[in-house]
Amino acid sequence: MEGRTLIIYDDVFLDHLTGPGHPENPDRLKAILKGLKNFKLLENPKVKVEKPRKATIDELCLIHSRNYVDFIEGFCRNGGGILGTWGGGVVCSRESFKVACYAAGGALKAVDEVLNGRFQNSIALVRPPGHHASIELPYGFCIFNNVAIAA
Repeated sequence: MEGRTLIIYDDVFLDHLTGPGHPENPDRLKAILKGLKNFKLLENPKVKVEKPRKATIDELCLIHSRNYVDFIEGFCRNGGGILGTWGGGVVCSRESFKVACYAAGGALKAVDEVLNGRFQNSIALVRPPGHHASIELPYGFCIFNNVAIAA
């Protein structure tokens, strides 16, 4: 076993922009990182921080339809906007598809590294969050369901 705890994080997660005043914003991750630094957890030799990998389209399609994945990709490429009002609506910016692929890939890596025995436990500090989205519907600030994809 390489270490006790793996933290998945990258500044790419700050590129998912939701606009002023939106509760799901980059400051959430910045606050977590500040707390980890204040408690000197990132200096602990039993803790390792690694970058996420990007989930593939096939991995996203383990849970979501290909039409949905393609729609989200195109929506973001064309500048994004607000998708519906379900669960407060989901805001996408131009970079959100890419960032969401890294968020899903981060969840996958966090699970894989524990299952393959490299780490005893892991946490994926990612955004956009990913536990509310359904097969073809973003919900509760979630574009993809990272939790279901990683399971």
